[in-house]
Amino acid sequence: MAQELQAGRPPPIAWRLAIADAEGTILDTISFGAVAFGHGMPGALLGSRETRQLVEHVRHTIRQGREHRASLRAGIAEARDQLRTLGRLNATLDKRSNSEE
Repeated sequence: MAQELQAGRPPPIAWRLAIADAEGTILDTISFGAVAFGHGMPGALLGSRETRQLVEHVRHTIRQGREHRASLRAGIAEARDQLRTLGRLNATLDKRSNSEE
């Protein structure tokens, strides 16, 4: 799933997450859609307490990712605007320099 998200492709909603303990024993499974978009799901549908905690952690991580992405986009837009301004200033200075020669 991480590779799909990093590549900019959303993972299919039907994909399932397997929740395992430290030894690799699968304790529970849950659909990616329920984790990512199931905000209104009753807690009982999310299985054990550990599963609910993991789901909340995943949701928090998704929210953080969206916030970081928005912040990066804003930073890129600001840098682009500053480069345009710098380009205009540079062009103005070039015109003044050429007219003084």
